[in-house]
Amino acid sequence: MNLTESCSQVNEFLKTLMNYDWPGNVRELENEIYRLALIGRGTVKTRYLSEHILTGFSPGGVTADIRSRSLKDVEKHLIEAVLKETKGNKAKAARILEIPRSTLGDKIERCRFLFLCILQG
Repeated sequence: MNLTESCSQVNEFLKTLMNYDWPGNVRELENEIYRLALIGRGTVKTRYLSEHILTGFSPGGVTADIRSRSLKDVEKHLIEAVLKETKGNKAKAARILEIPRSTLGDKIERCRFLFLCILQG
């Protein structure tokens, strides 16, 4: 850990790691630490963690946070996370989500419509 990091930053970072379910166990944690070493360049910052760890959406498990959400909300959040991970590549996102590209497009449009209704509401 870089000594310039404040205790609160390190505590936030550790809390985020501890709150994640780690369905891949040690191997997933090891891969995340390796990724952080490459991206973080010697710093410990929560923003460098993978999106699925930050959101608590583990690929194989259901977190407590998800249990309190509606299906539409979880679906919207998952689509947003996958699109962010694929840098907006809808074809790749559809493959990851295992849905047709056209279905993903429909879901994105529906989410945009709901968001606009909430803003105008």
